[in-house]
Amino acid sequence: MGGTEEGRSLLGALEPERPLEPGSSGEERSMPGALEPGRRTDVGSTEDESSILGEFNHLREHIETLEEAARVARGVEFEQLRTVVAQLEAVAGAAKAVEHDLSMELADTSRLSVASARLVRDRLAMALRALAEALSTADRSG
Repeated sequence: MGGTEEGRSLLGALEPERPLEPGSSGEERSMPGALEPGRRTDVGSTEDESSILGEFNHLREHIETLEEAARVARGVEFEQLRTVVAQLEAVAGAAKAVEHDLSMELADTSRLSVASARLVRDRLAMALRALAEALSTADRSG
């Protein structure tokens, strides 16, 4: 915007209550007021001024659309996070249930192992007694 009349006019429009420079027109003072939402441009405004104001309003609409899209996206992201957290909690609950089942099964297996070992021991003891009796009977008879 270096030094053109249009560049100075736009910069002046963005500065509140900037005093008029010698040789400038009243256009600079009318721009800030014309940028206010809902304000209509003066009947005597130039086509350039109306075009610029139209572009500003168009940009404002785009910004509002983008802001709304950002709000919606944040809402969707939070909902997705809630869903993921709920799924993780369900997985953790299922893992605890599996852990409990495995520990119960291991405890039952240990009890079965002890019971099986006792049964084997009792049968082995009976077999050894029977063998001892057979040997003592053979010694007596023999």
